[in-house]
Amino acid sequence: MSFEFATSSSSTCWPVTINPHEITAATTYSSGTANSNSHQITAVTTFPPYSTSTNFSAHEDDILENMRKEARECLDEDRYFKALELHEEILKNNQHDEDDRKSASSWNLSKNRLRDINELKKALCKNTILTSLNLNNNKLGSDKGKILTDALCQNTTLTSLNLILNDLGPKGGQILADALCKNTTLTFLNLTYNVLGSEGGKALAEALYENTTLTFLNIGGNSIGPEG
Repeated sequence: MSFEFATSSSSTCWPVTINPHEITAATTYSSGTANSNSHQITAVTTFPPYSTSTNFSAHEDDILENMRKEARECLDEDRYFKALELHEEILKNNQHDEDDRKSASSWNLSKNRLRDINELKKALCKNTILTSLNLNNNKLGSDKGKILTDALCQNTTLTSLNLILNDLGPKGGQILADALCKNTTLTFLNLTYNVLGSEGGKALAEALYENTTLTFLNIGGNSIGPEG
């Protein structure tokens, strides 16, 4: 866009080119009186172009980072169901990255970080993104182990489960064996040091006849003996 910049007392005009995207305001100033030469000058105020896309992207990044932070806090505070929902929302965001996918699909709750087994069960029953769960050294025992195995019967996404050092005992081994007969997605299961004994070992062996997906099973350090 171009216009002419002139004074009323002169016929001289100076052409000026203005970027139409930068013009935001124009003000006219006058000097002189009615009986004397007067001059009119129009001053144009310009501002840098405003980029809506840049600001929108920054806003999206802020939202994503806030969700990441809240998801981490939920895991630390045993709010597993809420953490799962947040991870699902993060993955729907077009700006999510590889670290987001790893955080959503693999949870490490080892070394007594699992404090609410019922909340975890709730998350596992709804879960559609979590594929790996590390519960190493949580001292679950057979009762909490039963709650976990109930979730395994309903879950269709988890492929890897680490249950080292959870004191499942023979009863827990039998309960887990029943779950393996129903679960169709688990491929990796580590049951090292769970005091399964021969009864638990035997139950697991029988379950393997029915289970068609498990490819790795570690039952070392369980005093299974020849019968198991």
